Amino acid sequence: MAAYSLHAVDPDHQSAAKPILGIHATKERAVVENGQIVIRPMNYLALSYDHRIIDGREAVLSLVAMKEALEYPMSPLLER
Repeated sequence: MAAYSLHAVDPDHQSAAKPILGIHATKERAVVENGQIVIRPMNYLALSYDHRIIDGREAVLSLVAMKEALEYPMSPLLER
């Protein structure tokens, strides 16, 4: 997950195969861009899923796709 800059993917052992996407509050956080520390609005995505139904790799790749769509919303439109 760290390779994708993800912080929370939770295999849920209790649910009945329903993935749950949690989007945390947007807050200003310090990040490094081009060797400089800058303040950017950021939030965390958390995905809970039933690992008996959804493979962990697929869950992470889905979360990566959501993250990229939020960071670069025009990308899917430009690829057409």
